[in-house]
Amino acid sequence: MSGFDPTWLALREAYDHAVRDVGLTKAFVKALGPEPRLIDLGCGTGSNLRYLAPHLPKTQRWLCIDYDPILLEQLEATKPAGIEVETRCLDLAASLDDVPIEPGVGVTAAALLDLASAAWLERLAEHCREAVMLMTVSFDGRIIWGPENPADASVTDAFCRHQRSDKGFGPALGPNAAEHIATYLQRHGHQVRLAPSDWIFGAEDRRILDAMIDGIAGAAGEIDPYLSLETWRAQRLGQAKTSELSLTIGHLDLLALPA
Repeated sequence: MSGFDPTWLALREAYDHAVRDVGLTKAFVKALGPEPRLIDLGCGTGSNLRYLAPHLPKTQRWLCIDYDPILLEQLEATKPAGIEVETRCLDLAASLDDVPIEPGVGVTAAALLDLASAAWLERLAEHCREAVMLMTVSFDGRIIWGPENPADASVTDAFCRHQRSDKGFGPALGPNAAEHIATYLQRHGHQVRLAPSDWIFGAEDRRILDAMIDGIAGAAGEIDPYLSLETWRAQRLGQAKTSELSLTIGHLDLLALPA
């Protein structure tokens, strides 16, 4: 399930690509072999496809799945030339069983795990018992501002509680999602590796900083309307404008190889 603003997806794409763990990418590609078949869950406009395609043999075949037909239309219009890409409009929350996950296929997603519930993640892990998995850029709860503000802890707490609300897959695990599915996969025989893929924003990243400030304030306000968010937001936007602000958002990449 997606439903994300294409403008936001375009804004974050370069940052997502820059932070992904190269070692996990190489291990994923190696495990898929010379004729890789891949399924991209919650593919959006195809950012994950655009990142991975250059690392894979030309014989690669993709099935890209998303809930939003508008995003899939954009993917179709911009997909890399010379490789086989099929798109499918599907509600992953309701129809995970309809995804053709077969032995040896590569199952991948970016910024998806933290939207999902424990029950859905465990269903996904069961479907991927014989698949190779690369799940990237999952929020892990770390939000570090510089300089610090007395309201940061309250804002972060409210934002993380919002991340645990229902995003269409049941009550989301949010910051705990990557660790949860990693533990489940290990328990059922997968070899699992986790690696950080943190966003680190500074003075040159004004546009995405402004978007993050607005997004975090908006989400936190939905959870706790009594927070002094307008003051906090105005201070943070002012610091971004004068190039005084830095922000780290913690993420994890996950590679899982079947036994």
